Amino acid sequence: MKNNLDKAIKESLQDFEMPYDPAAWEALSAKLDAQATQTEGTPKSGVSKWLLTGAIAGAIGLSTYLLWPETSSEVAQQRAVTTDEISQPTKENKTEKDTENVQLNNVAEEETEQQESANDEVTERIVNMPQENVDDKVSVDKNTPQNVVDEENTRNHHVAPIVEKNETNYISGSLSFDVVCRGDNVMITNEGEANDLVRFNFNDKWIELQNGKSYLIKAEASFTLTFVDKSGKELESKDVKVYDLPSANFRFEANIFDKGLPIVTCEAYRDYASYTWSFDGEEKEGESTMNHHFFDKGDYPVSLKVVDRNGCENTFTQVIQIHEKYNLMAVDAFKPNSSDPRSRTFMPYSLTERDVKFQLTIVDPINNEVVFESSDAKNTWDGVHQKTGVMTPAGKAYVWKVQIFNPLPNERPIYKGTIIHD
Repeated sequence: MKNNLDKAIKESLQDFEMPYDPAAWEALSAKLDAQATQTEGTPKSGVSKWLLTGAIAGAIGLSTYLLWPETSSEVAQQRAVTTDEISQPTKENKTEKDTENVQLNNVAEEETEQQESANDEVTERIVNMPQENVDDKVSVDKNTPQNVVDEENTRNHHVAPIVEKNETNYISGSLSFDVVCRGDNVMITNEGEANDLVRFNFNDKWIELQNGKSYLIKAEASFTLTFVDKSGKELESKDVKVYDLPSANFRFEANIFDKGLPIVTCEAYRDYASYTWSFDGEEKEGESTMNHHFFDKGDYPVSLKVVDRNGCENTFTQVIQIHEKYNLMAVDAFKPNSSDPRSRTFMPYSLTERDVKFQLTIVDPINNEVVFESSDAKNTWDGVHQKTGVMTPAGKAYVWKVQIFNPLPNERPIYKGTIIHD
């Protein structure tokens, strides 16, 4: 009876991994036998014992199923231990278990060796792989933390590529000017790639320019630039011819009049490709000869910039002094009874020479009475009061004013003065 009970319980628990306590089962069996004795003679006593045993086994199995996590059949078989193996281990079982452990260890070592061999093969393929392929296979975002990168490489069996540093490539530099004039700043620039280097010697000094860098040379005379590599081997030699600057000196004539206007005449000494004149800061493009009007007394800087056929330019400046303020070249007295017809009447001389619209007004300063008006340079004042027809008193100073309606640049529109007649 007891052996049958043990066998039934073991069979009900063979798929569950639970510790087995022989003492607990002995106590449970005793209680069941006692119960059976008390009820002996009753037809249902044996049946009750088996029903009770089955209920207990079912309860234990259900509890184990609910509390113990579900595992695969292979893991359950590796972990399952029979109550006989736990309670009564034998030398044969121990030997088989040791053999199994050794086999498992050997399998693990073989897997480790295979994994290391696979990693070595991947490393060799990546190292020997062309750069563009390496970049494609091992691509990491710059913002990814390093620990995430290491984990990703380990999981995918990737090894960081070994990138050889590019060797320096020596090239020739480029010049900023095709034509160099004396005093120009010549720029030598490295316009190559990132690993290109420009190397040359200037004034016994070695110059090396990285990509995008420049070196400035002030050209005073012709020179030669020889670009070399690291060992000094010549790559290219450039002869830089430095042209002399043209002379921008000029001669001038000032304090003269032309057609009733004050004029300054300037003329360059030589023939050049272009001329730019500057009169007191006012620039004019012109020829070798240029005229300008200064209407006020003073000292004025006049500059000439010339460009020759080589493209070289130069500038020269002189100061011109104007002696008198321009006042329409008007006289301050006339004689109505003179034998010289040019001095018998009054009209500012410039108005007779210039093609200009004007209004001349002569006023008696005593009573502010207008004695004469004219807008025609041929209609001159002979000393007669225009309204009364009477000769004005001789020896008396009268005020004249001329308004110019179309003045020249920098010319004032109003002129004034005094006039006396005998």
